[in-house]
Amino acid sequence: ELAEKKPNILMFGAVGDADDANAAINTAAINAAFAYCYAFGFELHGARGTFKVAESAVSSGHALLNKGVSFKGITRNRMVIAPAASVGSAVSIMRIKPDAGVDISFLSLHDFLIYPGHSGTKYGKYGIEFDLTAAGVSLAFLDMRGVYVAPGNDWSVYSNNDITGNPVGNPRLSRIEFCDFWEG
Repeated sequence: ELAEKKPNILMFGAVGDADDANAAINTAAINAAFAYCYAFGFELHGARGTFKVAESAVSSGHALLNKGVSFKGITRNRMVIAPAASVGSAVSIMRIKPDAGVDISFLSLHDFLIYPGHSGTKYGKYGIEFDLTAAGVSLAFLDMRGVYVAPGNDWSVYSNNDITGNPVGNPRLSRIEFCDFWEG
């Protein structure tokens, strides 16, 4: 039934209420949405709201894990991802990490804001981390438009690739338009 629809994070239980004192933590819901879309080859759509995330219980070092799913929010100030106070300075807010041997021909990230300082204090390490170190990973084309990323305690956007074992891991072609990467 879900495969017939355009998947969005709300279908997996995400709640954009981070401005509420009893805000939901959306890590599991958004990660489930990314995993589902990765398994079926869909792009994932965001929703209006501010979505609080914490460090993933499945794997340390990130809140959201995207294995190569195109993600389209609403607009930068209507779709906000904000880390919870528990997110430490070594945790990336969104890690894009394809499985070994995966060739991502095209990855699109559009119209959302990652705001580690939403609560007034910066949480997390990188806003978006591209981890392209697995053997045989290739990201041929990266299309980023309308993405606004503030850093946590380090870079806004960071790309890591071991060129000795993976010479074409980083995007060979990119279109980055109407984006804003604050402070790094």
